[in-house]
Amino acid sequence: MALWAPDALVELRLFPSDAGGRTGPTPTGWWGCPLSINGDLFDGRFDLSETGPLQPGELRVVPLKFLSPDIVRTLITEGQELQVWEGGFIGKAAVLALYW
Repeated sequence: MALWAPDALVELRLFPSDAGGRTGPTPTGWWGCPLSINGDLFDGRFDLSETGPLQPGELRVVPLKFLSPDIVRTLITEGQELQVWEGGFIGKAAVLALYW
């Protein structure tokens, strides 16, 4: 069961540690980090309550909630790739579906 109503469903891929990714797994439940959309960063929360934490190098389909959905909805489309930021780009999120 989702922790909150998502704004999007994404295919989240974390880079391996040796390619600039995290050195350990994401938190369990939800994981928040900025996402780069057209060069600007917007805070998002990935719902990992059903999938569990992601390890570096893993790929999962997960729900995503934006903290500024009114702004983000004018900037993204289905099929778009977002960059995941955590002190550097550590992964990518491909937008599979939007829920607005």
